[in-house]
Amino acid sequence: MRKKNENNLTEILKKIAPGTEIREGLDNILRAKTGGLLLITDNNDIIQEVVDGGFFINEEYTSSKLYELAKMDGAIVLSGDFKKILFANAQLIPSYTIPTVETGTRHRTAERTAKQTGELVISISQRRNIITIFKENERYILENTDVVLSKANQAIQTLEKYKKVFDNKLAILNEYEFNDIVTLDNVITVIQRAEMVMKIVEEIENQIYELRRRRKTYKYASRRTNRWIRKRRKTNNKRLYCTRKEKSYPRANIRRINIIIL
Repeated sequence: MRKKNENNLTEILKKIAPGTEIREGLDNILRAKTGGLLLITDNNDIIQEVVDGGFFINEEYTSSKLYELAKMDGAIVLSGDFKKILFANAQLIPSYTIPTVETGTRHRTAERTAKQTGELVISISQRRNIITIFKENERYILENTDVVLSKANQAIQTLEKYKKVFDNKLAILNEYEFNDIVTLDNVITVIQRAEMVMKIVEEIENQIYELRRRRKTYKYASRRTNRWIRKRRKTNNKRLYCTRKEKSYPRANIRRINIIIL
């Protein structure tokens, strides 16, 4: 489930990354501080279900058109490929019974619409000057490029530290295995450290897609790290299922750990 949500988020970040037409329009609205609410869908049933009023536009998308239409108070409906503006100045009316953690009217509507329809909804805050994307039960805030770049640099430094700790724990595990004194706790510690490294890698990958224009350097670092992790996982899996060590850490326990964590 977590992997599926991460894949959905990654695909969304690819589509609205800096340099794309849709992101240019969103940034224009953000700079103008007019606020905006966008529903992205091709499903006519969903449009009939939650969209009320407004004007039927059905025009080719451009960032300038989106910016001008956002000056009106209502929501804007775009096609799933971001190539058509379908409706403008519309009202989204999701069920009020759907729970939401948001406070502003625009964001509450966006979250409820995303949960009810499962479609991508983008809310641009007029006062807080942020872009928030909603997809099903997921919520993600798009940050300024300089902020994302700074976080990516910090994440890469953290990743290097985590790798060193993981290598150290793995070396200890190798030594204990050689002396036939490995315990379940030693194995779990190594798996935990590997999971921490993978979590940082996933964070960096999301930042790569947010940056887009500057992603080549970070993409290379991420690919190199992923290769390193896959190699380590393959080596560890062979070690964990080694039958001659069943006395120290039962195979059934290790199998459960691998299913849950890896």
